[in-house]
Amino acid sequence: MTGNSLVLPIVLWGHNAPTHCISSLLVMDDLATIITGCHDGQICIWDMTPELEINPRALLFGHTASVTCLSKASAGSDKQYLVSASESGEMCLWDVNDGRCIEFTKLACAHTGIQFYQFTIGTQREGRLLCHGHYPEILVVDATSLEVLYSLVSKISPDWISSMSIIRSHRTQGNRCCFGM
Repeated sequence: MTGNSLVLPIVLWGHNAPTHCISSLLVMDDLATIITGCHDGQICIWDMTPELEINPRALLFGHTASVTCLSKASAGSDKQYLVSASESGEMCLWDVNDGRCIEFTKLACAHTGIQFYQFTIGTQREGRLLCHGHYPEILVVDATSLEVLYSLVSKISPDWISSMSIIRSHRTQGNRCCFGM
């Protein structure tokens, strides 16, 4: 970051989360953890009991603008990671278990959607974040460092992405990425 604009992500713990206007929602794979992002930049981690009671666990501060999207950033159940993005181009990588901000970056573009993708190279598993938003490409970001690795660009039709899904095939062991235009 340049200039005097330093954003320090911090975590506040408490039993009662403040009222906030939700701008994005994510249910983790365990179906017992719900993440909400709100218009003032806060993120709340909620625990859902088997009786369907929802209790706040942590309130995370790391964004200076509205949270535009949330996505898981890991595939394992032992280490649950979450990535959040804001209207001002900020991205944070969070540890869902303890609420720590692991990584932070600021880009010149605002993401409106992020999809996590994990693949294997030999015995090593790596994660990527496929990001799209109010810009004419798909950014492929490393899920642990939040570094932009490369982008997918259409020279023929700019602003070609409005939505994206990754479809996994158990039959062919392959994956397909579908884009909405």
